[in-house]
Amino acid sequence: MNLKTYASKSGMSLAEAKAETGLTHWNQKVPEIMEADVEVLEEPAEPESVNESLVVESVVDAELTWDDCPVNRRKLFNSIKRRRMRSPYWEFRHLLRK
Repeated sequence: MNLKTYASKSGMSLAEAKAETGLTHWNQKVPEIMEADVEVLEEPAEPESVNESLVVESVVDAELTWDDCPVNRRKLFNSIKRRRMRSPYWEFRHLLRK
């Protein structure tokens, strides 16, 4: 394992890993004694909560109508086409599909 991989797995910066191991280059091999001490940090995946938020977001979008939209169809189309998700009218994008 090289120093860069060791630093990322142990959750420290490259400079901290260099100071701890005494190595000077990111591609140098870390001694096996230090590799055994590394605990792999795992982030729990929550696919259910992500799916729920997507469902809630699509329901909110479906409830918006042209009466709620502050601009006409042409300005809405151009804004979303050019700016994509940064458009201030992004939540009205479903109105263009009708």
